[in-house]
Amino acid sequence: KTIRLSYHHFPKLSDIFDSICEKYEENNQYKTFPNKQKQFILDIISAGRCNNIRTLIFITDVYKKIFERINGDYSNEINQDLLLPFTLISIEAKNGHIKEELKDALQSINSLSFMDFLHNHEQNENKQCTPEEEYKQELNTKYDRFKSDRSIQFYDELFELIYDGYVSPNNWESVITNLRNEYKSKIETEEIKLAKQIINWTQIPDADFSSVVDKVKSNVSENKYHVSDLLRIYAAFIQIEAMNIEGFTLSDDENDTFKESINVSMKDMPYQSLLHIQLPMWYENDISEAATKYNDLRQY
Repeated sequence: KTIRLSYHHFPKLSDIFDSICEKYEENNQYKTFPNKQKQFILDIISAGRCNNIRTLIFITDVYKKIFERINGDYSNEINQDLLLPFTLISIEAKNGHIKEELKDALQSINSLSFMDFLHNHEQNENKQCTPEEEYKQELNTKYDRFKSDRSIQFYDELFELIYDGYVSPNNWESVITNLRNEYKSKIETEEIKLAKQIINWTQIPDADFSSVVDKVKSNVSENKYHVSDLLRIYAAFIQIEAMNIEGFTLSDDENDTFKESINVSMKDMPYQSLLHIQLPMWYENDISEAATKYNDLRQY
């Protein structure tokens, strides 16, 4: 018997991960999946500052319901796309955050990151953060490294499965079909390569800079980009304009071209109730002219 002493045991989840997966022997295909994704899952859990065995078991048990519905082309990519937000939402849900609070806070996850040398970046230093704003900042800090060239994809169906335990099979089929169609349209075309270049514009060789900018502008006018890509390209152009690189400016006509292209892209998109979370956001505390221009387009 221990008197007036408390012992806190923090299990090393990597040590018990394999033993958790052993119970999936009856579904060898699924057993292979979490084993292959072991380090990825553990990295997300570590970023979420979680060391709860029950949360890990919940993630591996419940994701099985998603895995069993995914087959056909781009199955690996779709699983990777859904595993990240599913694990992230699971961690935060098990930490006691209610569904609507988490949905609202997750908008910060897809905030765009900007370079320190953006000189006209202004912050409201005297602004007092509310608990909700502090939680958004915490989420962004914890999970920022999992963002890539595309936003983290959040779907209502993930929240329903985690919080309510059930999702209509038809709804799952719709999510999976939409993701598969997105991958089909994202084959590495010349337009996509140019978009990636402009989003990472500091790495473009000086000799190629004007040419890349002109080609991307032409592709925008020809409606060759998804709305998320358009916003990232526009954000890059705003940065270039703010830095006065080669006298670059965005004219009113070019701003209107982005709006027209967004209209075209939105018409071809299936309805997504959480699109406002998936689309990249500008840094919330920035009160610069650049932030205003970006948010005007994002809210268009």
